[in-house]
Amino acid sequence: MEMGQNLSNSTPTYSDEIDLRELFDKLWAGRWWLVGTTAMCVVIAMLYLMVAKPTYEVTAYVRPPLSSNLNEINLSQVMELSAGGAFARFRKSLVSKEVMTELFNIPEIKSGFMGNSETAATKEQLFIEFEEELRLHVPVAEKDAVLVSDANSISFQHFDPEYAVKVVNWLVDIAEKNAIKTFVEEFEAKRTVRIKKAELRIDEGITLEKVLRHKRIENLEEVSQLAVRNAEDNLDMLRKTASQQRADRIEELKEAMLMAKQLKIINPTTLGALTSRDANKTATMKVNTGVSNSKELLYLKGVNHLGAELDVLAKRTSDDFSVPAIRNAVSKLELLKRNRELEMLKRRQNDEAFIMDKIAPLRGEIQRLKNVDIDAAKLSFSRVDQPAVLPVKPLKPRKLVVLAVAVLLGGMLGLLLAFIVPAIRSLDREPCNE
Repeated sequence: MEMGQNLSNSTPTYSDEIDLRELFDKLWAGRWWLVGTTAMCVVIAMLYLMVAKPTYEVTAYVRPPLSSNLNEINLSQVMELSAGGAFARFRKSLVSKEVMTELFNIPEIKSGFMGNSETAATKEQLFIEFEEELRLHVPVAEKDAVLVSDANSISFQHFDPEYAVKVVNWLVDIAEKNAIKTFVEEFEAKRTVRIKKAELRIDEGITLEKVLRHKRIENLEEVSQLAVRNAEDNLDMLRKTASQQRADRIEELKEAMLMAKQLKIINPTTLGALTSRDANKTATMKVNTGVSNSKELLYLKGVNHLGAELDVLAKRTSDDFSVPAIRNAVSKLELLKRNRELEMLKRRQNDEAFIMDKIAPLRGEIQRLKNVDIDAAKLSFSRVDQPAVLPVKPLKPRKLVVLAVAVLLGGMLGLLLAFIVPAIRSLDREPCNE
């Protein structure tokens, strides 16, 4: 009976309730573990803060340029560039490999980042690390969008704050110059193309005028040759007509001379004088008069006069002077042979003067384009809202954060040891008691 009671008394009892007094006693018993681990973590953190190199971060803020800085470009009428478009070019330059490489190849920048490393592989790796260190906050925007200043920042972290300031500020400067240089090259290329196009249009105009002039010469020569041939045919016809009329006149004179010889009219006379000379031949005279009237009574001129006229007409080689129509035809033919318009077109050496009204505006445009001078020093594709300056304190390590973490970790480790160590000791004692 007593043994049953002893067994019932020795059976442990469990409760869901936490004994705060017992818990506090355990914590108090292990307080040195808590204090020791916390102190140890704090000491380790302080040693880390003393040994670790501080890292500084510098930041520069940029904004779009003023529109007034781009007036020279827009007034040139070669290209149009808004403030947003110029800033987009700057942002594109800012993230380009060319700018990064140019910045990294500056001896002061390269030596400051490379340290004592000299191998080619290390240099390439350091360049990659250098790019990763540069953090560019440049959001993509529309071409003409104007971004606020705090949306465009360039940051760089380094243990040397002065070096970091140089990197950021030089990066902004190099990106600005690179963007302007690229734009000026594009501007010059477009200006050259426009000048060449205008010059080509002038050459085409002069060539076309020359072709039209030769075509006009061909047309005028064809028309002139046709007119000359027609005039020559007309002149030949008139001359043949005049020659035929002269031949007819010779025949008439021969007949009249024959009549004058029959009538024995040696010198010019009149019909009345002839009648009084031979009154017995009235009937015959009447008949002859009738015949003579049809020949204009040429026989009355007498044999001598008729013979002289026949002799002159027979020896005549040209009838041009005696026929006014022939003279007019000869004059017309001479004029047609000397086509002044045709002669002037053939002698023309400068076709440009005759299309000056068309090419003068083009020459003016060429001269205007040649006079356009973009001063890159006056251009600005960005504004530095705030340049990178020396930071007041390092970015990391953050002393308060490190110490707070050390205290937190030390406290957690101390609490853990405060509970575990007594439990282990109690387990070691139980076999001894048995």
